[in-house]
Amino acid sequence: MSFAIEFLNDPVPENRLQAGETALMGRIKIGDFQESIVFKTDHWLKSDYIHQWVEAIERLLNGGERAKSALITEMYDPKKPKFAMMVWPLFRQGDTVYVQSRYIPYEEFKDPFNLQDFYEHIGNRVVDKENEEYRVSEWTIDIRDLKEWLLKIKE
Repeated sequence: MSFAIEFLNDPVPENRLQAGETALMGRIKIGDFQESIVFKTDHWLKSDYIHQWVEAIERLLNGGERAKSALITEMYDPKKPKFAMMVWPLFRQGDTVYVQSRYIPYEEFKDPFNLQDFYEHIGNRVVDKENEEYRVSEWTIDIRDLKEWLLKIKE
């Protein structure tokens, strides 16, 4: 499978947590790229992340050939001051899905935070040519890889 987002049984390194935080280790795999992720669990449980990932991928699959969505991998309590949430935007163009990573500042959201409003803040796909300030990390996968992950997670 060329795509996976999952929890691992590995312990979270102490240097990846702030005092009082709880978290679980995981990873995202996109083609040959793989990154370890610390999923904060002070506000969201493991089941909340999985539910959002399923919803995000279903939105992409059912939203047409130019759909966009995003996977949340770092969620804090929006009522407590934190900088931003970590997301992996998904931009569909036919059978190709472009995956990027970015932070979305909480100040962009309406108060109180609503997950349905979250999808309005994904923005458009940023291509390196359009952004001279910093390099945009981007990976490409086939829509079938997301369908396969969705079927596996629903088993």
